[in-house]
Amino acid sequence: MRDNFSKEVKRVIAERVGFCCSNPSCRARTSGPQIDPTKSLKVGVAAHITAASPTGLRYNPALSPEERKHAENAIWLCQICGKLVDNDADRFPEGLLRNWKRQAEAESLSTIGKTHSPVDTASRLALNDQRLKMVMEHYGIRGTPKYMIDTFDDLTTAEKAELYDKAVFLKKGRKSKHNPYLGTE
Repeated sequence: MRDNFSKEVKRVIAERVGFCCSNPSCRARTSGPQIDPTKSLKVGVAAHITAASPTGLRYNPALSPEERKHAENAIWLCQICGKLVDNDADRFPEGLLRNWKRQAEAESLSTIGKTHSPVDTASRLALNDQRLKMVMEHYGIRGTPKYMIDTFDDLTTAEKAELYDKAVFLKKGRKSKHNPYLGTE
């Protein structure tokens, strides 16, 4: 039996981090507008810090079903980071995820009611670079020398966008619907 989060828990944990991924090297926005002005798009996931079922990674048998599906056991992530976290408990242990959650909530609280500066935009692009490096590393993406991880910083924004699309295609078997590198030059 899987102890899933309620819609309310998912809503609250997403709001507590401003609908941004809690991974500090990502912080991707996970909601935004659709073309239809009455609809929004959501690409975030509520991930369990300790597993929802005995067969899951980071399962803690000491927790009750109520504790497993409580907001304290939930972290808001983008779909890519959620997939990485769910598949690699050694790289993403419970303590690290709890730290990410604390940091993301503190950052969200400190920015409520404040505008973004141009430096924030540059920082977000740098975080996209880190996120893409992490995805490439995880999936072992290698190509021509210009796409090697150690020369990533030398790529143009267009090359990074192309590489991002490759990473998403390898992971999901389809093209990316949102590429953080498009329209940034």
